[in-house]
Amino acid sequence: MSDDDLTIEAQDALAIAKLAEAGADLDAPRTIWHFVYMAQGESAAAIADELRRRGFHIEQRHDTDAKWLVLASHEAILSSATLASTRHSMEALIAELGAGEYDGWEAEARPHKSHAKPN
Repeated sequence: MSDDDLTIEAQDALAIAKLAEAGADLDAPRTIWHFVYMAQGESAAAIADELRRRGFHIEQRHDTDAKWLVLASHEAILSSATLASTRHSMEALIAELGAGEYDGWEAEARPHKSHAKPN
C-alpha cells in the first residue's frame, strides 16, 4: 500500500512511528511546522494574523506558483490527536478566510531518547 492509499490520519501515525523508530523522544515537545497555501495575499495575511494570535510563529512568503505560503510553527508533543486537531482548526480557518489549502506538517526528529545509563 502506498502513502497515497492511506488516510491522512494513517499517514500521520506512520510518520510518527518512523520518528520513534529513528529514536525520537515522542514524550518531549518539539517544533512542528504546518504548511498553509493561500490564493491571495490578503487571505494569507489574515490567516497569518489569526495563527499568530493562537500562538504560532509565522513565516509568510509568495510562492513561485502564484500562491502565498503561510508557514506556521509551534512547540508541542507530537501525537495523532494534536495533528488532527491542528489540521481541522487550520482547515476551518482557511475555509472562513478564502481559497487555500492545508498542505501537511513536518516535525523535528529531535530530541532523541537518551541512551546514556544513569550514574
